Amino acid sequence: MLKNTLRRNKGITLIALVVTIIVLLILAGISISMLTGQNGILNRATTAKKQTEISQIDEMVKFSAMDALANGNGKITEDLLTEALNKNLGSGNYTLTGNETDGWTIVANEKKYNINGNGSITEKGKEISECTWKEINALAKEIAKDSTITKDTDTVTKTINGKSYTATVGDKKTITIDEKDYTVRILGFNHDTLSDGQTAYGDASITTAGISFEFETLLPGAKMNSSNTNSGGWESSLMRTNLNSTTAVDGMINLSDLEKDTAIGSNIIKSVMKNYIKKYNNAGSITTCNDKLWLLACSEIWSKGYQENAYGYAIASEGNQYKYYADINATYNSGNSKLYKMYQGSTSSSYWWLRSPYYGSYNNFVLVHSGGFCSSIGAGLAFGVAPGFAI
Repeated sequence: MLKNTLRRNKGITLIALVVTIIVLLILAGISISMLTGQNGILNRATTAKKQTEISQIDEMVKFSAMDALANGNGKITEDLLTEALNKNLGSGNYTLTGNETDGWTIVANEKKYNINGNGSITEKGKEISECTWKEINALAKEIAKDSTITKDTDTVTKTINGKSYTATVGDKKTITIDEKDYTVRILGFNHDTLSDGQTAYGDASITTAGISFEFETLLPGAKMNSSNTNSGGWESSLMRTNLNSTTAVDGMINLSDLEKDTAIGSNIIKSVMKNYIKKYNNAGSITTCNDKLWLLACSEIWSKGYQENAYGYAIASEGNQYKYYADINATYNSGNSKLYKMYQGSTSSSYWWLRSPYYGSYNNFVLVHSGGFCSSIGAGLAFGVAPGFAI
């Protein structure tokens, strides 16, 4: 009897020990997660430290401007500003460029400050041209979350993890594809509606892509279709199929090239909804497709067209005018040098395709003439490709 009791007690003690070990392991896992997780104590402390450092630098730059202004009797000179910055920030902890006429730019801890001769300070974050595409993606998400930023907004500044970023419509960035450099520029903010908003940024409440871009440098020439037809409009075109292919297409730069890590990278370009005219002469045939790469439409460039409610040579609107083109205010039937686009390495402007079918023929799509005005030509001919995309 006593032996059996002892055995039972030993069994209970062993089970209790195992349970205790499991509980301790669980608690240890929770503690490690709380310390090192994405929102863990260590990460939050690091972010807080960065934000504190930036706040301190903000104050030191302001103090420096005030010191220089006071010592200059109401006017800042470069020598006075340098002396004040050395005292407050320390020599070697900043860069100073500019002059008394145009003002100065101070860069400290990856943050920019513009100061004029009267002591006025404007903060400016890291620019698009200096950012990685992952940084641009993070910035686009913050823009997309901000309902005060609209398609008419010109400039945006956001602080992410203690770093400031600034983007302006028309800002340019270089993409390297097959060891060749191509320039893209910002068309606008919160303009394009996400077709996969529930997963694009991991937040179902976000419905627009934060930043829309277009290629300023033309990609190699390609046909809209294999023959002279605009049947089915943009969605049915060979151009759309090839541009959005995730596999290589001979003689063409497409999505598969842009999503390489050496270019933009994967899971950064967003799928958005684009309107298109399905039948060239029917204004009521507007419908929608989902694209990661698309060609611009007449209505996204010009505000008027060949007749009332037309845009360029398209019979109806296929989307709102981008801020970049609204600022240009080009006329569809007059040349405008700001619509010139060139092939990589060229100095001469060339024709480039739009996704709009020409209202007067089932053979043609619209394009931008090398002279910077609206034109049209047979879909089976090869011309410049300048895709848009959203981040």
